[in-house]
Amino acid sequence: MFNQDEKQVVQGPESGTNTYTDASYHTPTFYQVWAEKANQSNALFADMVNASRTYFQASVSEEWGNQVSARRCGSECHYTT
Repeated sequence: MFNQDEKQVVQGPESGTNTYTDASYHTPTFYQVWAEKANQSNALFADMVNASRTYFQASVSEEWGNQVSARRCGSECHYTT
């Protein structure tokens, strides 16, 4: 389940869950292997490598230094409670 626009793994395919992601879903090293070895979607996986690395940095709370459990993604990510 991938958000094709944001190049990120999401919580689900349904409206309402297809814009939420979690740091634990982001595995850029796996995406790199898939980009090189997969039979299809290689460009998507290559884009996901950079998106996941960027997400990891953006998902850390500046106040606490930990990653939040879920974030809504779009042009700007927002912390959820």
